[in-house]
Amino acid sequence: MEQFKTLLVGLAALAFAASPLMSDGFGGFRADQFAVPQVNAPIVPAGYAFSIWGLIYVWLIAGAAFGLLRRKEDSDWGAMRLPLALSLGVGAAWIPVAQQSAFWATVMIWIMWAGAVAALILAGRNDRVWQRSPVALYAGWLTAA
Repeated sequence: MEQFKTLLVGLAALAFAASPLMSDGFGGFRADQFAVPQVNAPIVPAGYAFSIWGLIYVWLIAGAAFGLLRRKEDSDWGAMRLPLALSLGVGAAWIPVAQQSAFWATVMIWIMWAGAVAALILAGRNDRVWQRSPVALYAGWLTAA
């Protein structure tokens, strides 16, 4: 079972990182996608702020690869794998959904956030660079979202 969870995280991380490439990307929500249209919103993040996602994608893939190659049966990694796979799996579908519905994108962000935070809480302490840090960065940015 542990090998299956390890492979699942790796595939989910790859699908999550490939999602922007398999869609038109995410350029933000249109004003008319909200129940109350947001015309001239007072706060809008600068476009360059989203470049952090490149680092998040690469680090999550690298961590998943490390777990697959070096920590496949490690119990220190085991507990975090299913919640992380759930979060990343939902995240792989987020961009196409967000292009259509701000409501469902918000529901998905909450699911992604819950999975990422659960994975972070359950993550072991032995491999900070490859296990905890990429998940912590991912969970942090989902918290900001």
